[in-house]
Amino acid sequence: MTTAWAYAVRGDVPAALRANAGGTLLCGFVAGGAIWALASSLAGRWVLIRPSPHWLLWIGSGWLAITILDWVRKLVAG
Repeated sequence: MTTAWAYAVRGDVPAALRANAGGTLLCGFVAGGAIWALASSLAGRWVLIRPSPHWLLWIGSGWLAITILDWVRKLVAG
């Protein structure tokens, strides 16, 4: 995952996806979440949407499924 992050933050998304799809998605979630949290902090209220455990669980579960499927694909491919 660290390799995927290194590629992603340097803008090489295809290489990041080849390294680890889950890591690439997590990097995007963190970047977007940081911007959203900063905007909400500056506004003094939740911007766009208020976080809920329900949708955070769905996003986290989807990310975990993608990460596991990517690892399984790499194990099968050798």
